[in-house]
Amino acid sequence: MTQTDVDVFVNGIKAIYKNIIKTFNVEYCTDDNNNNYIYLYCIWIKKSQHKKGYGSTIMGELVKFADLHNVQIKLYVTDVFGVDTKVLYAFYHRLGFIVVSYRDGEMIYYPNHCPLKVLI
Repeated sequence: MTQTDVDVFVNGIKAIYKNIIKTFNVEYCTDDNNNNYIYLYCIWIKKSQHKKGYGSTIMGELVKFADLHNVQIKLYVTDVFGVDTKVLYAFYHRLGFIVVSYRDGEMIYYPNHCPLKVLI
């Protein structure tokens, strides 16, 4: 996967939800240990579209994308856009994210690539 793949995905989501999304910024990154991950900078749904499930749907698509490419998603929870951090932690937790640090607001999603096992 490359940043171009991520850009194509993000642009596709923005096109589908053009009247819903205010901001959706995602970047493909590499950490100090040479591990690749998707970094969610911001997902911001227009206020008129809140509480309609669009955030969950769009994040669900991002999670599927990460699963498809077997890559983690990292993000930092913040209340700078007016949503309580407790609400955000619960929201991301429902999507499969785990807290790395409450102090920093860091959360991570691990892809769900589990090989199927056949019992004989």
